[in-house]
Amino acid sequence: MKFIEVTDYDRDVKYLVSVDKITTVACDKKGTVFIETGTDLDGESSGLFVAESFDEIKNQINSEN
Repeated sequence: MKFIEVTDYDRDVKYLVSVDKITTVACDKKGTVFIETGTDLDGESSGLFVAESFDEIKNQINSEN
């Protein structure tokens, strides 16, 4: 199982997130990145906002390690 390391956007907390659990990586016009790990029964997204850029997340996901 592959994990990526990310930092919570609001706090200086690091997480290892399973790539298998990521459903979407979204980036808005301001560059804020949200990693979606699922939705609830009402269709609301669950996941976390991260300090890393979209390209950093993409590179981690696509890396061999």
